[in-house]
Amino acid sequence: MDFGPEWLEFALHLTVSLALGVACVRLIRRGWRPVRTGLLLGLLPAPLFVPLTLLSERTPRLDDPVALAWWLAGHLLYGVLLACWGIRYQKRGSPQ
Repeated sequence: MDFGPEWLEFALHLTVSLALGVACVRLIRRGWRPVRTGLLLGLLPAPLFVPLTLLSERTPRLDDPVALAWWLAGHLLYGVLLACWGIRYQKRGSPQ
């Protein structure tokens, strides 16, 4: 079962990524620590590996440890990038 065309799945992925970036900004403005916030938001989708894998035929098998490792590494990298951006944002102050 496919959720939709590949471009739609990619657009949904980018939309969720954008929403997490906005959430990161808002949380940092409220005093959350950038590193914890970035890593939390980056790894938050990790438990979705199983249900999202079941939705698309283009994803690897659930019992593929290499695919799971790449999934986690990619989301961890996204969290690290959010954290780095959050540190920079916090040091420069919020834009006027």
